[in-house]
Amino acid sequence: MAAERERIDFFREQPLEAESNWRLILVQLDDFGGPPPPEFYFDRCRETLRSRGFSNAVVDEMERIVHEIVLPYNEQLPYPDLWPRDEILEPAIDWHFRNGAIDEVRRNKLLEFAGHLRPQSST
Repeated sequence: MAAERERIDFFREQPLEAESNWRLILVQLDDFGGPPPPEFYFDRCRETLRSRGFSNAVVDEMERIVHEIVLPYNEQLPYPDLWPRDEILEPAIDWHFRNGAIDEVRRNKLLEFAGHLRPQSST
């Protein structure tokens, strides 16, 4: 019981502010080496995105892309990424394009959508 309480506290106190927009959704694919986090952790990730100004529709689209585009790509890799980062997006989209799962128009829209959600670098 104490171990479960510690696990719940860990996910409740996990800082999310420094995570990238995409990482807050990609966490759904993480291999936690045990039971997945409590659902409230994913709710916290979604709420963090909303606090950054993203609408529910945008967050829903991000989740759809992660599950329909990134997950199948990651699962076919010889060594799947256990904690996927933002960098997995473009290869996943291109893999679907090369394999005929999406056309060029869809590929370009996905790449544009993914790019717009990345923080702009300050120069």
